[in-house]
Amino acid sequence: MEATEIFKQIENVLHKDNLDVIFAVTDTSVSDKQEEGIVPYLNIYGCSIMNDHNFDLAYKKAIQHDDLGYLVEILRYRFRSDFHIK
Repeated sequence: MEATEIFKQIENVLHKDNLDVIFAVTDTSVSDKQEEGIVPYLNIYGCSIMNDHNFDLAYKKAIQHDDLGYLVEILRYRFRSDFHIK
């Protein structure tokens, strides 16, 4: 996939309605095929915060406990896209 195509898809994610949080994560997993080695991906997640939850409070707890689970449990994933980085 060409860079311009990836940027267009990322732009589409950023303009989705009602997204509160967007995560962009570089995943450098090892492929099942030995000849491929490490295969980098850019994973993008669009989330909304569940009703009656406070992102700031969850973020503080995540930092205090060094555990992203405090954030993940208050988010509803609404969009996900994986881009193979060549």
